[in-house]
Amino acid sequence: MEAGVYGEYVLVKRPRFEFIGQFSLGITQGFLNYEHLQGDSGNGITLDGYMEEDVLNIRQKVLGYAALGFSANYVVSPDFSVGLFARWVQQIGHGYWYASMSDTRITDIPKSSRIPLNIGFVFSFSSLN
Repeated sequence: MEAGVYGEYVLVKRPRFEFIGQFSLGITQGFLNYEHLQGDSGNGITLDGYMEEDVLNIRQKVLGYAALGFSANYVVSPDFSVGLFARWVQQIGHGYWYASMSDTRITDIPKSSRIPLNIGFVFSFSSLN
């Protein structure tokens, strides 16, 4: 699950090219759930110990993130453009994984970290009719 805000601003605009600055702020939470399992009441458990029951129900506490990026787009027509984007994402928080819906942290999964540099393709469609 993810929720956030996103914005962009056109930095350079030419008839066939545009360079756009982007920013986003948000929160994300991860879930992996194959079957319900009542978690151990202790303070920690290893992933191997948790998996011995042949079930998996783990969740990740909420993480925050902030991102800045740019996209360079070729304007094919007034309603369509294609391009590339690059974005630097900064994780806010630890992102530890927990057993079931308890506060029993799975101790041998390292803290989550996003790959800080995201790159990809842009396909932009617009119609103001």
